[in-house]
Amino acid sequence: MPVRGDGKEGGVGKGCGLRRRLHAAIVGFLAIVPGCSTPPEPVPPVVDGGSGDLRPPSRSPAWTVLVFQNGDNDLENDAIKDFLEMARVGSTSAVNVVVQLDRTPGKYTEDFGDWTQTLRFRVEKDMKPVVSSALMDLGELDMGDGKVLADFVLWGMASYPADRYALVVWDHGQGWRAASATPVRGTEDEVRAFGLLRRFDREEAGYPAIPAAGEVPLDHVVESFFRSVSSDETSGSKIYNREMQDALESALAGRRLDVLCFDACCMGMIETGFAMRNVAGFMVASEELVPGTGLDYASWLRPLADRPATDGEALSRILVDSYRGTYGEDNDTTMSAVDLLQAESLADAVSGLADAMRVSMEQEWSPILKARGQCSRYGSRYGFHGVDLVRFCERIRESSADPLIQNAAGVAGKALARAVRADYAGRPRQGSFGSKGIAVYFPLNRFAWSKDPDGPAYVEGCPVYPLEFVEEHGWDNFLQAFFQRVP
Repeated sequence: MPVRGDGKEGGVGKGCGLRRRLHAAIVGFLAIVPGCSTPPEPVPPVVDGGSGDLRPPSRSPAWTVLVFQNGDNDLENDAIKDFLEMARVGSTSAVNVVVQLDRTPGKYTEDFGDWTQTLRFRVEKDMKPVVSSALMDLGELDMGDGKVLADFVLWGMASYPADRYALVVWDHGQGWRAASATPVRGTEDEVRAFGLLRRFDREEAGYPAIPAAGEVPLDHVVESFFRSVSSDETSGSKIYNREMQDALESALAGRRLDVLCFDACCMGMIETGFAMRNVAGFMVASEELVPGTGLDYASWLRPLADRPATDGEALSRILVDSYRGTYGEDNDTTMSAVDLLQAESLADAVSGLADAMRVSMEQEWSPILKARGQCSRYGSRYGFHGVDLVRFCERIRESSADPLIQNAAGVAGKALARAVRADYAGRPRQGSFGSKGIAVYFPLNRFAWSKDPDGPAYVEGCPVYPLEFVEEHGWDNFLQAFFQRVP
């Protein structure tokens, strides 16, 4: 099954690349983006019962679904297919389906006129993604820019006010970008070991053989998937998690979307959920890689159109059920719905487990290593290091005799059960994967962490797009203590 961003022809990964936009934290997210219209003033919402749900004064229509569809990369053909899936249902009087779609010049598909700019659509039934059907032609925009995402959300909410809002971020989610070679620093043994691992990964993935290690050619330079989404091939940029968090929080100004869905690889992590806790009520995302075909849009838009009174939790469950129906039980696919109002308490519980393991590291490093070794990691062929949190909590309770660790793992497990409202995993992603809804960054040892190009970002005080989960909680401190014991 093709995977979104497998990039064997030098394609980009969902949100990763060689060219990092290492600039200061984004400011002025409400500024006018070149090529975009000035966002209208959004309709002031009525906050319902302090829940943070958006309630515009007009109670009709019930939903506006905003799809930020970045097809300016090797997923362009899939973007067209998904647009056509949306058009099988289309907008109704109760549900607006609004899309911002960017394409890339003639490289992957020339269907529907091979236009290359960024267009906005209110998708109607049986509509085709052609220029004449668009509401707005914005020229070429950088869909890997948080300001562009924020502008689209503000415009969509102001132009199509509704009782509830869902945002789908469609594209690559942490993956890889083409490169000819990358130097690997380390001892001779470390370089040789890295080369052997990379050779095995490449052979398993069907890539050509590589020469002896030293300077190790890579088809794809991997970046850790806790960091970014939405890769724009024309600009070479992508939206980092912190950039998206800051952009959307600034645009929403204290309000929350009802559902935030990532139709993108490997975004179902506690790092992402914690970052988006003030952005949406529910997050729908996959712990594992997402196939190129992604969500089947017709299969979840149709029940929403039929039952527009559906609330945010119900829609998040529909999305998970739709994914299950699309990929069934025999694929290595996952999807989950997470209550982001539980994100703070979940992060506290996971931090409590991290602290318990860290203070007992001298005595308990071996049971911790055993528990981690019993957890398979997602996207492992491409250097990713996410493991299922529920699986790890279960394994550490079994392997450790330390009462503090056992109790903390139990508390974290209960917090996870409260946060995950729906989850799906095909049989290949059950068992040692667990796949109960939320992953966490957890390299097996110091060597694996040191060879992760973004590993150094997983520390407090990172100057570029720092992760709030790392800054405010103790998982990174536990990892550093663990790596001191497990080289």
